[in-house]
Amino acid sequence: MYLQKVLYKIIFINNHNNNMIRKLQQSGKLYFVSLPIDWIKENKLKKGSELNFEYNNSQLILKTDNAPKEKKLVLEVEKTNPEGLIQLIIGAFESGVTDATIILKNELSNEQVKRIKTSLYEEYSLNISEISRNKIRVSIFIQNPTIEDSVKAIFNSTINLGRAALLKDKQLVEMHQNQVQFLAFTMKRIVNTRRELPNWLFIAEFIRLIARFFWMEYENKKRLPFIEKVLEILQKISNDMYDMDKLLDLYNDVLKLKELTYEGKERYYYYDRAYRSLVIILRELIKINLNKKL
Repeated sequence: MYLQKVLYKIIFINNHNNNMIRKLQQSGKLYFVSLPIDWIKENKLKKGSELNFEYNNSQLILKTDNAPKEKKLVLEVEKTNPEGLIQLIIGAFESGVTDATIILKNELSNEQVKRIKTSLYEEYSLNISEISRNKIRVSIFIQNPTIEDSVKAIFNSTINLGRAALLKDKQLVEMHQNQVQFLAFTMKRIVNTRRELPNWLFIAEFIRLIARFFWMEYENKKRLPFIEKVLEILQKISNDMYDMDKLLDLYNDVLKLKELTYEGKERYYYYDRAYRSLVIILRELIKINLNKKL
């Protein structure tokens, strides 16, 4: 989990590139600059919102008071069904909880303890802080990135996964697959806690499906040419997320993939799912770009 947090932080630092120029304005003895509307919306600011200033020589740093805060949850439950407990924990974290403690009135079996621990790690990349037959505690504290940075991070991890798949590097494939799982999980938290547009969540989920396709199929040499084509398109989409004309042009590249989803007369399921995922990612990005113009 520590490694995942470090990678997560590095990805957002590398993707953050919102440099812009503003002209200093004057009204009487008052000097001021306008603030980017996207930044205002992202931080849910309005007239009268308080901002913190720090300055040193030529630098002026402007901060909001929207840093992520710890949210703790303690629940006492009677049921010991592992699947139900797993979904309870996941639901809590997707709602913004940072520390969840589940106290069990009825003890878990050793097999149930193992099932919960394995599932939370393999399916959601979550490490358990503490687990016994009558108590489960999971902690996670995530940075407060923008929704666009979160999607970009999932794009990057999936692209890196595709590259590792073409190299048939099992260790890198597993690492990037875990990273995609973790980032997709945090996307749900961001959308749920900030009430963001669900389009971003659809995009993240279908990028995750493409990542899963890379992960499942990379050991089969027959699949590598298709993986390479999907990877190429995914890279272009990532580079041109806000260029409507280029996104529309990419539809032609995606449609060509449809012909490759067949093996003989039968359509191969995972090829088809990767193809359809690209179509949906493009569609949702176009919707987002249209909303920005309205």
